Amino acid sequence: MSARITTLVALAAILGTVVTTNAETLQNDGFQDGMAAGFQAGFVVGEKVAVKLSPPSGNPWQLDNVQFLFGGATSTQTVTLNIYADSADANPGAVLFTADYQVTGADNALSEISLAAENIVVTGDFRVGIAFQHAGLPSIARDDDGSIAGTRNFIEADGVGWIQSNLLGLVGDWVIRVNATEQGGAPAADAGPSSPDAGVPGDHDAGATTDDTCELNSDCTNGSYCGDDSLCTFDCRVDIDCSGDLACDEVGRCVEPKSSDSGGCNTSGGTPLGMLAGIFMMLLLVRRRRQA
Repeated sequence: MSARITTLVALAAILGTVVTTNAETLQNDGFQDGMAAGFQAGFVVGEKVAVKLSPPSGNPWQLDNVQFLFGGATSTQTVTLNIYADSADANPGAVLFTADYQVTGADNALSEISLAAENIVVTGDFRVGIAFQHAGLPSIARDDDGSIAGTRNFIEADGVGWIQSNLLGLVGDWVIRVNATEQGGAPAADAGPSSPDAGVPGDHDAGATTDDTCELNSDCTNGSYCGDDSLCTFDCRVDIDCSGDLACDEVGRCVEPKSSDSGGCNTSGGTPLGMLAGIFMMLLLVRRRRQA
């Protein structure tokens, strides 16, 4: 143990407190003030969107607030905020928190819901969902950078259930973020933000998720891999962190993307997403019958 860490631990013991100062904005989207965004007008009552978010360490993280871009119209609507545990497929895990809020639409300003009094603590990947109690606009926005992290953006479409939003032809990450504070332990040096572009390919200090040594990728936390220096690291969080046509894989490496047959359906208008999902499922059935 280094002299600096030993001193921090000793000081924490003397004061009877835990040293913690790390605060992060957890997000998949690349939206910034003044950028264009697509407000998804096709939702109906009861449909939901969700994003998967990843804290940059395995320590406990308290969720301070949720921010999301909700616009396309300026009326005030009631939405349900859901915080879920993560899971291995499109369906979210257990509900950690749920509550209704009134939100006024705004095209260029993030809406914010405070969670400071709710004491929601996570220790790994989790999901944030928005459920609609109205149809159409105002609605949640997708960023307009031309890319999407397929395994981090989800829709619960009427009549279909949870599905990755890219499988319905959507492009763009939902603009839903969480500000969180790390609980316990000394702040990690050079940890870097967990927002897009945090990981720099080949730069261990910029993208490191832990200083522990490793032999296999399974020795590292979710979203990181065992590098050539036998230290856990990552090169990317989402596809836009990678150069050229490369895509970010499940362990945080920039690789050649897999071919996709998801098509280019445009759902930025008012077509119900459940209808699009129904068409998608019908095509799958036709394909299976032809193969039978």
